[in-house]
Amino acid sequence: MEAIVSSVLGKLAEYTVEPVLRQFGYLIHYESNVARLNNQVERLNAQRRDVAEKIEAATRNSETILHEVEIWLDQVDRTLRDKDTCFENERTAKAECCSNGWFPNLKIRHSLSRKAKKMTPDVDRLIDNKFEVVGFAARHEGATSSQASNIMNFESRKSTIEGVMEALKGNQVNLIVICGMGGIGKTTMVKEVVIRAKKEGLVDEHAKVVVNDKPDISKIQSDIAELLGLKLEEQVLESRADKLFNRLSAKRVLVVLDNVWETLDLREIGIPSGLNSCKILVTSRNQDIFNDMEENRKKFPIDVLPESDAWSLFKKMAGDDIESDPGLRSIAEQVLEKCDGLPVAISTLGSALRRKTKAVWNDALRLLQKPFGGDIQGMKKNVYQSIRLSYDFLEREEAKSCFLLCCIFRESTNICVEDLVTHGFGLGVFHRIDSVEGGRDRVEALVDTLKSCYLLLDSDKEECVRMHDVVRAVGLHIASAESEGTFLIRHGVASENWTRGFICTSLTANKSTHELLLLSCTDDEKRSDVDTLGTLYGVEDLKVLDISVPYKGLYTWITFAIMSRTRLESLPVLMRNIQTLCLRGLELKLETIFMIGDRRTLTILRLGGSSIQHVPEEFKNLCNLKLLNLADCSELQEISPGVISSLTKLEELNLWGSFEDWNDVRIIQLSSELLQLPLLTSLETTLSVEILQNSRHLFAKLKRFRLCILKNKRRVPKFLRSIPLYKLPANPRDNFLRLEDLGADCSLLEVSVLLKTTHFLHLGNETLAHPFNVVDAECGGNLKGLSVKDCHALEYLVDLTRAETTPVVFPVLASLEIYGAQRLKEIFHGLLPVGSLKSLRRLIIHRADELRHVWKTESQFDRLESLTLTIVNRCKLLLLGKNRDIIMRKNPGRSTSLI
Repeated sequence: MEAIVSSVLGKLAEYTVEPVLRQFGYLIHYESNVARLNNQVERLNAQRRDVAEKIEAATRNSETILHEVEIWLDQVDRTLRDKDTCFENERTAKAECCSNGWFPNLKIRHSLSRKAKKMTPDVDRLIDNKFEVVGFAARHEGATSSQASNIMNFESRKSTIEGVMEALKGNQVNLIVICGMGGIGKTTMVKEVVIRAKKEGLVDEHAKVVVNDKPDISKIQSDIAELLGLKLEEQVLESRADKLFNRLSAKRVLVVLDNVWETLDLREIGIPSGLNSCKILVTSRNQDIFNDMEENRKKFPIDVLPESDAWSLFKKMAGDDIESDPGLRSIAEQVLEKCDGLPVAISTLGSALRRKTKAVWNDALRLLQKPFGGDIQGMKKNVYQSIRLSYDFLEREEAKSCFLLCCIFRESTNICVEDLVTHGFGLGVFHRIDSVEGGRDRVEALVDTLKSCYLLLDSDKEECVRMHDVVRAVGLHIASAESEGTFLIRHGVASENWTRGFICTSLTANKSTHELLLLSCTDDEKRSDVDTLGTLYGVEDLKVLDISVPYKGLYTWITFAIMSRTRLESLPVLMRNIQTLCLRGLELKLETIFMIGDRRTLTILRLGGSSIQHVPEEFKNLCNLKLLNLADCSELQEISPGVISSLTKLEELNLWGSFEDWNDVRIIQLSSELLQLPLLTSLETTLSVEILQNSRHLFAKLKRFRLCILKNKRRVPKFLRSIPLYKLPANPRDNFLRLEDLGADCSLLEVSVLLKTTHFLHLGNETLAHPFNVVDAECGGNLKGLSVKDCHALEYLVDLTRAETTPVVFPVLASLEIYGAQRLKEIFHGLLPVGSLKSLRRLIIHRADELRHVWKTESQFDRLESLTLTIVNRCKLLLLGKNRDIIMRKNPGRSTSLI
C-alpha cells in the first residue's frame, strides 16, 4: 500500500509541483534567460554576415549556392524576425516595471523569459551549422572558353600549355612564369590553363588579379581576398598578409598574378611561395622575373605566332574570303606580314578589314607600308601601325571618341560602361542624343563596335569592358601626340601633394584648359585628402570631374574596400561649365555640398557612397539635372521638401541603399514628390505602399527600376531591409521589384504595370491572398527569377482559371523559390498551357505543409527540359508516397533533394 501511495504522490508531484516550479523558474531566471538569448542571437547575426560574404564571393566566381545554405539562411531570417517581434524594446521596457512604475511586471517577465528559454535551443542549433563551403562550380557542358579559343588549336602553343599543366600537377614547382612581349597572348593562355586546371580537379579555388607596372600591395591583397571570400579588415599590411597566408595555405589554390613588371615580395603580399598546395601562375614581359626563386620556379617563354598559326587566326578574324579569293589572298598575306605574328595586332587589324572590298585592302596595305615617325617604348612600329589602322577604319567619329575615352582609365582596369555613359554625355560625345537612356543605348552600340574589332575586350565583371594594354598604349599615343584639338589625354599628369595616392588624368580640347579631370585611387595607405581643388586653375571649360574612391556599400561591391574615407575640402571655384560631377566614396564638407547646389549647368550628379547627410534646398537650383545618384549614402538623413519635385528634367534617380534609418513619413513624402517628375524613366529606391493609389502613370514610364515597396518599414527588421547582394540581379539592366508587408488590402493587380517589365520579383507578405494575375498575357512574361517568402495566406500562386484563353505562363523564368507558404494548396490553379516554364532550371519549395503536388499532371515534369535543380523541404503532403515517387522519377540525372 505504501508503495502505491508513494507512486501516486510521485506522479502527482510530477504533474503538479514540477510545472509550477517551472513557471516560477521563468520569473526567477528572467534576466539570465533573456541575456543568453541576446548573446546567442548576436553570435547568429555575426555568423549570418560571414556566410553572406562567402556567398557573395562564390557568386562572383559563378558558383551555384548550396541549397542547405539557402535553407539555413531562410531559417535564420525567420528566427531573427521572430525574436525581434517578441522582444521589441517597448515590450522589454514594460517588463521592467508595471504601470505604477515601481514593481516589475511579472506577467510580461514570465512571458518573455519563457519565450527566451524555448527560443535559445533553436538559435543554438542554427549556430552549430558551419559552412566552410557555400557553393559549387556550375557545370558547363562541353566547357570551352571562347576567349581562349584563339590559342587552343595552335600547334605552336600546345606544348607550352601541356608544360604548364604538368608543372601544376607536380610537387617540385609552385611558381610558374609565362613570359613574352605585350600582346603575344599570355593572358589568353592563362585563361585556358585555369579552365583546364579546374576541369581536371587540380585546384579547389583560384584567384586572378592584375598587378600592373606600379603594384599596390594593399589592393592585390584585397583583390585576392575578395575572390576567395575572405574579409580583410586589418589596416596593417603585415596583419593582412598573415591572414591571407593562412587562407591560401588551407586549400589547393591557384593564384594568378597577371601583367607583373618586376619581382614581387610574395610573403609581403601573403602568398605562400614554398607550399605545394598553393600554386602561383605569373604573366610578365620580363623573363628575368623571380630569379631569386629559381629552385621552385619554372619559366615558359612564348614567342610570336609562326606563319601557319598567324594565317589561321587572321583568316578567322578577317573571314574566309581572304583564302577563297586568289586576288585578295596575296594582299592579305602582305598585310598579315606587317602584324609581326603578334595576336593582338592580327585580331584588331583582321576584324577591322572583315568584309571589306579589295580597294580597302589595298589602301590598308599602302598605309602600313608608310614609315612611322613616332616611337612607343617596347612596341614594334608594325604593331602600332596595325592597331592604328584599326582605329582609322572606325566609320563613326563617335566610336573613335569612345575608344579614346576608354584610354583615360588606368591600364588593365575594368572600365565601367556606366562611366562611359556619364562621362561621354558630359563631354557631348553623342550626337543628337538628349536623354541619358539614349546615351546608354548609344554607348552599348559603340562598345559592341569596338569589341567586334578587338579594340575593347570582354570583362569578367558585369557591365564592364577591358582594353589591352598594347591597344591602350596606341590609343594614348593617338590622343596625346597626334591630336589636332579633338582629344588630348595626359595620363599621370604632374600634380601637387593634394593628389597623393591618386593617378590624375586630364582630357583637354586645347593646351590650356581641361575638359575632363579623373582622379582614380591607387593606394589606400598613401592616399591623401583632396584639399586644394578650390585653387585649381585651367578648369574654366571643365565639363567632367570624377574623383572616386572604391567603397563597399549595402548593394554595391567595388574591387576593394577603403580603410577610411577621403575628405574633399572644396571644388574648383572657376568651374562654371560643369556637366558631369562624380564624387563617390568621399567625405564631403557641408560647404562643398552647398557649392554643388550652385552648379546650375550640371546634368549628371553621382554621389554614391559619400558622407552626405542632408540634401539642402540649394539643390533646387539644379534645373538641368537629368541623373541623380545617391546610392549607398548610409548617412543620408533628409532630403529637403520640394527638392525632388523641383528637378523637373530628372530622368534617373537612384537612392538604393540610402534608407536604412528613414521613417515612414519621409518615405511617403518622397513617394508623393516622385509623382511630379514628368520625365522620370529610371528609379531605384524604397517606396511607401501609399504610392500605389496614384502610381500607374509613374510606373508606366519606368524603363529601368529597382524598387522595394512596403507598407510599414518599422515592422520589417533592419537586417531584412537589405536584400543580400547575391539575391539582386547581377546585370544592372535587369529590373528588380520587392513587395514587402503590403497588407491584406493590396493585390498584385496594383503593380501589374510594373510586373510587365520586372525581371526579378520578391514577394514577402503574410497577408497576401490574391494570386498572380495572368489574365494579362504580358504580366510576368519577362520574369527570370521569382521568390516567394512567408506568404502564408496564399492558397495558390497563379490563377489559370480566370481567362477564357490562358497565355503561356512564365516563359523565361529560370528560378522559382518558395520559402514559407503554409496554406499553399497549388502553385498553379488550373492547367498549365504548353510552353510554360520552358526555361525553368531551379525549383525550391520550403515550408509548404498543405501543398499536395507541384504540377496538376505528371506530364508537366516531362516538358521541363531545362530543370537541373529541385529541392523540396518540410512539405509534408508533397513528400508522401506517390507524390515523392513522381518527383524522383521525373528528375533523372537532375540534382534533387527531398527533406
